Amino acid sequence: PQPPPPTETDPGDTSSAASDVYKRQKLYTAEQSIFNGETSLLDEEEYLPDSEGNWRWLHLTKIPLSDGRGSITGLIGVGHDITHRKHAEKEREKLIESSETANRAKSTFLANMSHEIRTPMNGVIGMASLLRNTTLNETQQHYVEMLEKSGEFLLAIINDILDFSKIEANKLDLESIDFDLHELLDHVLGLMSIKAQDKNIDFICTVAPDVPTLLIGDPDRLQQILLNLVTNSLKFTSEGEVVVRITNSHEDNKHITLQFCIQDTGIGIPDDKKSILFRSFEQLDSSTTREFGGTGLGLAISKQLCELMGGTITVHTGRKRGTEFHFTVHLKKQINGTKTYLNTPDLSASSILIIDSQPTRRAALTELLSQWGGSVTDVSSRATHDKTGSESPITCYDISLIDEQLVRAGKVDLDEMLTLPSCSD
Repeated sequence: PQPPPPTETDPGDTSSAASDVYKRQKLYTAEQSIFNGETSLLDEEEYLPDSEGNWRWLHLTKIPLSDGRGSITGLIGVGHDITHRKHAEKEREKLIESSETANRAKSTFLANMSHEIRTPMNGVIGMASLLRNTTLNETQQHYVEMLEKSGEFLLAIINDILDFSKIEANKLDLESIDFDLHELLDHVLGLMSIKAQDKNIDFICTVAPDVPTLLIGDPDRLQQILLNLVTNSLKFTSEGEVVVRITNSHEDNKHITLQFCIQDTGIGIPDDKKSILFRSFEQLDSSTTREFGGTGLGLAISKQLCELMGGTITVHTGRKRGTEFHFTVHLKKQINGTKTYLNTPDLSASSILIIDSQPTRRAALTELLSQWGGSVTDVSSRATHDKTGSESPITCYDISLIDEQLVRAGKVDLDEMLTLPSCSD
């Protein structure tokens, strides 16, 4: 039957009895809407006292009960006690809020401390650089170089922590400025080629011909991703090569998605360790940390930067078979974004010989010179050319690119090559 209305209560009364009456008034109003035909379903969560006066959360479902003539004569309802669920939800909200507060405090502390430490570290590195240019004996020069390198390594760690704290606190803003992709790559190659040369590792970079040069985005963060990945590859590669390839993944009139591939012949990563590769402060094992150093932040930062730039990052690797990182970034194109790298020469009438024992380097040179219109013959040695090259041995080429190591090893007679006539003679 239709329930009687509860006793009116003073809106300003905050006692438990007044709250009880208010809840009953609310439920009574909802039930009246069913009796009056305004709604056909009551489905609500209510906080109500039980028969013993204990407050409980109930999930109430009520529908009208009609007689044969269509008149509403009562209600049919089911109530589920969801008090435990509501308490669990409340506890979860408290834990989330507490965790977020702790993370904000940690990120703020890291950011402040990183700034405080970075300022004197720049002073230490600057003074070491000035000291290195003074008159020092060999031992003193060695000490100063160690001081400078240690300072730069510590500063790199501080910068990683600062970037990580900014990303965690959602305070890292990407720039959107004009930049030249090839100038950026030249800078990366200039920085990394010295390390590659010190380890006697081939360092090769190729850019697909359909990749535009003039772009809009955050060049510093793109460079940071490249430096992180290339540094990683050089660090874990003791012999062989590190190759960087840039291709056009997708393009429209205003935007382009570039794909970068960084491939090395280093120690590789076991398949069961790939899942932790992009986690913050994670190293594959303690021996890796001791031998190669690092904070475990570089790849985590690179992943987050890729995602901020609308891309992804993946890895293909295996123990003792090298590592191959792929990442994409989404950039805007400048209006005149089809500028090519330097002044592309016209080699359409040129016959070119490449003698190089390194297949990746030989393939990169062949691809580039062929794009410029050259007729290219590439072999691993002079003997290979004479056996499998043309129908006749080397007679003339307009341009010859020869691996210096083959000359030093006596596998190519440079004096003989220099006396050959040009094909245009």
